[in-house]
Amino acid sequence: LFRSLDPDIVSHSCLINACEKGGRWDLALARFEELSKLGLKPNLFTYSAVISALSRGSHWQQSLAALESLRRDGLLPDLVVHNTALGACDEGHQWQQAIAVLQLIHDSSQRPSMVSYNVTISACFKSGAWQATLELLAAMRARQHRPDARASMAVIEALGRARCDKQARLAYRDAL
Repeated sequence: LFRSLDPDIVSHSCLINACEKGGRWDLALARFEELSKLGLKPNLFTYSAVISALSRGSHWQQSLAALESLRRDGLLPDLVVHNTALGACDEGHQWQQAIAVLQLIHDSSQRPSMVSYNVTISACFKSGAWQATLELLAAMRARQHRPDARASMAVIEALGRARCDKQARLAYRDAL
């Protein structure tokens, strides 16, 4: 009975998701790349799983390529998919790419979450882009988001690097 069943996009998506959970980004990517050969079109869940696997594997370029492919296929990435791509940029210290993904969130009429801002701030800080870190903090506050502990420390460090000691003390006070 089971031999006659053909795997569909759902079963392949579950397999890609299992590879991601097991830390096997390479297998997730290989399975994803096989889909077109099998005549299967990835859905949002499939893309989400492969982007997450690539993000965990610190392959930010491939993660962003998958995000672009998702959009080319006419699918609309949700905030979770965008935030996962932001995480890949953060891990890869790619602050400009992170800001570009944050802009994609804005362009898609979604509202960036606190996570979206915090991860982007982290990417900027890790890359030494202290001015962008401070600009993101201002944008975050304008939207009534409060930075988490990691983002607060990134802002304080960015201010210290910029020799803005007074603002660093104020940011530290605000973080408490």
